[in-house]
Amino acid sequence: RGGADRLEPVVQTLRVGGALLFFHSQGGATTLWRTDGTQAGTGSLKQLDAGAVRILQVGWAGDQGLFVLEDGPNYEVWKTNGTAAGTLRLDTFGQRVRLVGGLGSKVYVAQSAQLYSLSLGGGGRTHITTLPRDNPDQLPYVQRTAASGDSLYFSVALNGLSSVPDDVRLWETNGTAAGTRELFRSLHRDDTSYSPVFATGAGVVLFTGLPHGTARRPWLTPGT
Repeated sequence: RGGADRLEPVVQTLRVGGALLFFHSQGGATTLWRTDGTQAGTGSLKQLDAGAVRILQVGWAGDQGLFVLEDGPNYEVWKTNGTAAGTLRLDTFGQRVRLVGGLGSKVYVAQSAQLYSLSLGGGGRTHITTLPRDNPDQLPYVQRTAASGDSLYFSVALNGLSSVPDDVRLWETNGTAAGTRELFRSLHRDDTSYSPVFATGAGVVLFTGLPHGTARRPWLTPGT
């Protein structure tokens, strides 16, 4: 049920400014490193935890790098601008969270059916909305995300009792409850892969869909 980890490899690097950031641990402390491609410009940036922890996801909000760190029962959302002083924990959740993306000075995350915003300047979380489900047995899970224009697009799987989601739907948000809406059902779904959701560069998002049991085909939306 809800096999969030098994379908996609986790990217473990971030490009911030003119540098590449990566995470290092050999059974001890987990540390964020930085390199500009030279020996002199390669070194540890900041220790994130005294032990070995998992990096679940990386992303971006403008020129800020983002990552989710799993530390025991806690899931921590961090930001980094490529400096030690600018690498900070934004918030800690008691359940798994998924990065949705950044708009302006906010980063958006999903915790199951709950959509939250976090200020890049700090100050805690704000609840945006609760994503609906068809029945109480379903567990909503954000699969893939893309930023395009002034909106974030994300696919939401409704995981039921089977290994294959009951449905996968495309959503859009502008960061407000009123501006969060379902655009399309049903996206490609199975237990081995996700539908792509990515911007084409012109305010349009590409995905694969099979509405009403039709054949799987590529689809485009400008947010309507």
